[in-house]
Amino acid sequence: MSYLTIRRDGSTAAVLAARSHIGGRAEQQDRAYVLEREGRLFAAVCDGMGGSASGGEASRRAVEALQALAEESLGMEPVSLLSRALVEADQAVALDEALRGSGSTLTALLLTDAGLHWASVGDSRLYLLRGGELVPATREHNYRLELDTLLRAGRISPALYQSQLPRSRALLSYLGLGGLTLYDLTRRPLAVRPGDVLLLTSDGLPGALDAGTIRALLALPLPLEERAEGLLQAVLAWNGRRRLDNTTFILIQL
Repeated sequence: MSYLTIRRDGSTAAVLAARSHIGGRAEQQDRAYVLEREGRLFAAVCDGMGGSASGGEASRRAVEALQALAEESLGMEPVSLLSRALVEADQAVALDEALRGSGSTLTALLLTDAGLHWASVGDSRLYLLRGGELVPATREHNYRLELDTLLRAGRISPALYQSQLPRSRALLSYLGLGGLTLYDLTRRPLAVRPGDVLLLTSDGLPGALDAGTIRALLALPLPLEERAEGLLQAVLAWNGRRRLDNTTFILIQL
């Protein structure tokens, strides 16, 4: 079974590399999809959750919905396309009774002549490497986000905040809820520059490597394929010490 679906017509100046690895899990629950056509590039990573069989099926259904939408409507206005991507991928999981209690994360981007748009729900991530600096472009929609908001507002004490941190990775929003209220969607494009590198990834990669290590590996003066392989090998080396999550990522260099 293929967990990476990449369809390109060479119509953009982007260079692309991708990797997917099962890690220490019994099943690969990540899926990734790329479509490049007529000067636009759409890419998405989904990470299934909610039990081994149903988690993998949830991410598969989500990517199938994204693929159908992108192949039919890639020329749509970017915000509308990504809004529909969130809704249709959510419904593809939520309306299947066999997937009750499961779900999937989603982070997707659309690269056009106007710049970069993206959308996300859950804890898959998008990073931008520019000028040697690695910048996270997405939030993690988990309990930590709620705790941080409450602490800043003075609605919980620092002691209560610390006591809740062991639960902080629990997701508050993901595909399959049947009506998303917590998600991120850009309204204006981010201008991209030659040399920019975009990293679209499930949480397996940042779960194994800290931001400094990721930045250093991405900034090496090597072809993008070699940097992708370097990232994967660093994750696998970490896996030799701990049980590793599924890892799937896409690198795009402008």
